[in-house]
Amino acid sequence: MTRSAPHKPLFAAALLLGLSACASGPDEYAPLAQVEERFTVARQEQVPALAPVAFQDAERSLQTAKAALGDASEAEIAHLTTVADRQLEVARADAAAAKAREERQAMVGQREQILLSAREQQLAQARLTAEQERLRVQALESQLAEYESRQTERGLVLTLRDITFDLDSASLSPGDQERLRPLADFLRNHPDRMVTIEGHTDSSGADSYNQQLSQRRAEAVEDFLVAQGIEPGRVRATGRGEAVPVASNDTQAGRLQNRRIEVVIGDPGGIRGVAASR
Repeated sequence: MTRSAPHKPLFAAALLLGLSACASGPDEYAPLAQVEERFTVARQEQVPALAPVAFQDAERSLQTAKAALGDASEAEIAHLTTVADRQLEVARADAAAAKAREERQAMVGQREQILLSAREQQLAQARLTAEQERLRVQALESQLAEYESRQTERGLVLTLRDITFDLDSASLSPGDQERLRPLADFLRNHPDRMVTIEGHTDSSGADSYNQQLSQRRAEAVEDFLVAQGIEPGRVRATGRGEAVPVASNDTQAGRLQNRRIEVVIGDPGGIRGVAASR
């Protein structure tokens, strides 16, 4: 499809005037000179770089028109000039389209870069959060290094196997109280932590008795912590009886392991369901 240039009527008029002027000399054909000026402007607009093939075609037509001066007929020169001018317009249109594509691609590239930067920031934040959590757990375990501990979904679980109660007793000995002081110190220094005290027994005796005994022993630890200045609402005691053994009750060594106190230290914000004390 042939594009019509907006200067076509003026160019046609100039072409007629140029044909009459052609008789005065081969280098004085005004329409061709005007087309050459438009080629100069097109070069300044980077048309050769944006639409190289179309511009080269237009330049070849321009050179053909210039070479025909003085040899070809006026009608042929006018035709060649018109061809060069129309091809230049095609090249300029192609260049405009190419520039628009480049601008769109640049915008897409900027958007992708923004998204990439945002993703990198998210990953960096995730790595930072993970590292902070690792250091937090490490610091927590270091402060409570005197106790056997493991990290669980519920929080940090301390197993106090050396809290020894006398037979059928729920009273803490002076030695037991000393063993609990690092825990009390930790809870005072971390007021955002909630704690659950769980009492466990072996399978000796009736289930109901073991349940009650484990509850009283857990409450004894709770009472000690409250006496050390820990707010009652932060501590909850619960008896698990013989329901959660960690070793076989068939041996004395296994029963000894099962008679224990476990302390669950929740993450900041507390352990679910620990808000109320007994």
